[in-house]
Amino acid sequence: MKTKTLLLLVLFLSVQGWPAQKKKQLKKLGITSVSCEETSGSVTVKNSKTLFNAAGKISEEIHYTDEGVLKSSVRYKYNAQGDIAQEIEFNDKNVIVQIKKNSYNTSGLKTAELFLSRDNKLLKKHLYTYNAKGLKTERGTYDAAGKLISTKRYSYAYH
Repeated sequence: MKTKTLLLLVLFLSVQGWPAQKKKQLKKLGITSVSCEETSGSVTVKNSKTLFNAAGKISEEIHYTDEGVLKSSVRYKYNAQGDIAQEIEFNDKNVIVQIKKNSYNTSGLKTAELFLSRDNKLLKKHLYTYNAKGLKTERGTYDAAGKLISTKRYSYAYH
């Protein structure tokens, strides 16, 4: 039992540091994209492709159908602090499906997500609240008219 617990702890700790290490490795090695393909028998099909900017941040994610045909893509724009400011979703014809704009407070916590149509009309929005420790406590979802549709609450347990 101790060996299994120790192995799980080592695995957990190594996975926790992976995203930061990955970004450093991308920059260091000059990697600009990562493609994923799946081979089953003699058939190889594209699954996805991720493109990175010079800072090692994701600039675009491309998704394919199970048959390897372009399905959709998402392009990312960042603010001066390095947070995702905008996500633009495109369909297989490279036509904008939806735009998501994110807002952050001075602590870098996301305060709002606006979901817009291709012609910049508000579809819905999420507004976030946080406790004094900076932990997310609530996400309110509002329709285009500003009417509250749903509320998601987050609670935390401590030792």
